[in-house]
Amino acid sequence: GPDVLDIFLYESTTKAIEEKAGKTLIGVINSGGTIGWIIVGLGLLAALLIVLRVIFLRSASASTGKVDKQVGGLVEGGQLEEALEATKNLKGSTSRVVAAAVRNLDRDREHIEDIISEQILHESAHLNRFGAFIIVIAAVAPLLGLLGMVTGMIATFDIITEFGTGDPKLLSGGISIALVTTELGLAVAIPTLLFGSVLAGWAESIKDGMEKGALSVINQYKEHRRTA
Repeated sequence: GPDVLDIFLYESTTKAIEEKAGKTLIGVINSGGTIGWIIVGLGLLAALLIVLRVIFLRSASASTGKVDKQVGGLVEGGQLEEALEATKNLKGSTSRVVAAAVRNLDRDREHIEDIISEQILHESAHLNRFGAFIIVIAAVAPLLGLLGMVTGMIATFDIITEFGTGDPKLLSGGISIALVTTELGLAVAIPTLLFGSVLAGWAESIKDGMEKGALSVINQYKEHRRTA
């Protein structure tokens, strides 16, 4: 017998069976239509904002642990000029807040705390950068997926109304839009919400560190004045 036997398969007397093509990422997104590409675009934007937010928070949290050790010891010893110079050599939001506290240690405590609160609010504007946009994308992505599902089901029912249910392939386009957009929406929303929440917690911990560092410097200075 021959090594290869040629067999031709047909769905009907006129239409041959088509070999199933392998799925690719672009093909899956294309099956989701315009809404699928919008969701992917939002996902890429969210990824970019997350990376930028990580960079900002890393910069803001730099030298947080060193401020208490270097500046606190100098303030406790009454070396305010050296302490202020030490804050200038350190980087990060905590060092800037502590520097504002050191510059005003000769004022009354209530006034110093007001100055510290103002400085923390100023730094918080930088710490919260892009945070709201990330959370908004996490909320909008599944809604777009739901919109794609409704759009796909409407297209499916329009085809059923016009052609009936005799050929399932006619229905596959609308069903693909419905399922793929829902999948893409969830795939974008879940990691975006996760990273957004983690980064928000990181920002809050930096704010707590700023307040703790500034109050620690005030208390050390008051202790120095009391024992001097």
